[in-house]
Amino acid sequence: MMAQTPRGGHEIPLVDMGQLGLGCDNITQEEWQRVAGELHEVFTNIGFAYLSNHGIPSDQLNHVIKSSAAFFDLNEKTKNLFARDPETQQGYVAVDRESLHAESKVHELREAYDLRNIDGIFPDEPVPSLRQAVVSFLQSCQALTTRILVALALGLGLEKNFFTSLHKEICSNNNMSCLRLLHYPPVPDNIPENTIRCGAHTDYGTIT
Repeated sequence: MMAQTPRGGHEIPLVDMGQLGLGCDNITQEEWQRVAGELHEVFTNIGFAYLSNHGIPSDQLNHVIKSSAAFFDLNEKTKNLFARDPETQQGYVAVDRESLHAESKVHELREAYDLRNIDGIFPDEPVPSLRQAVVSFLQSCQALTTRILVALALGLGLEKNFFTSLHKEICSNNNMSCLRLLHYPPVPDNIPENTIRCGAHTDYGTIT
């Protein structure tokens, strides 16, 4: 397990998923225990980790990045046609529409598209590639999440299906899991006072 030091100076460990990465089905008990132990240590002491050899195909990730960039490049009027539905919590969130900072006077320079359900609102007409890109990527994320949940259970000395049995409805209307596509626009020269990228906050859910 190696560590990388971001600009803030805190080391975020790198966990090698090894055989737990997608595409490998013959996982030894020793490998389960190795990854479980490393994740347990990292999440206990740091709370964050980089994952290597996770197995999510790079072309899937690139497809999502390219398709989401195409959406965020649309004009504001078009993007707002897909504004986040307060009932389903799926859709577009405009710049400065959402504040995570404790003080309301802070401006947060970012925009997002929240995706909770593959059957929910998508910008199918202006960006027809986004839905399929998200569907493929979500399937891989869910498969990897299942393996991580098993490893977390093993790391805590629990039955291996302890967490997976409680996460059966990921990305459905009965679950608050969300894939959030984020775009941080360039900082303008005339930036308003008290403008930041993203306020300090605590996320809900098991894994972010």
